[in-house]
Amino acid sequence: KFFFCQTSGVQNIPEFVVVGLVDGVQKSYYDSNTGRPEPKTEWMKKLMKDDPQHLEWYTDRSFHTQDLFKGYIDNLRKRF
Repeated sequence: KFFFCQTSGVQNIPEFVVVGLVDGVQKSYYDSNTGRPEPKTEWMKKLMKDDPQHLEWYTDRSFHTQDLFKGYIDNLRKRF
């Protein structure tokens, strides 16, 4: 599971956050302040270390999704 959160104009909170879970355990975290994924389990740390392409994929997907969510928020602002 992935949980996404997009904010706008909220101080001290990243504009965009992604939290990844497997079987209810947090495996990864990404936010727009750091701009890079953080593995939260040992097996995820190993995967990202052993397979740099997975880390690159995860980073690219996070950036892409961040842009999509920003577009959604901008579109909603124009309508309301």
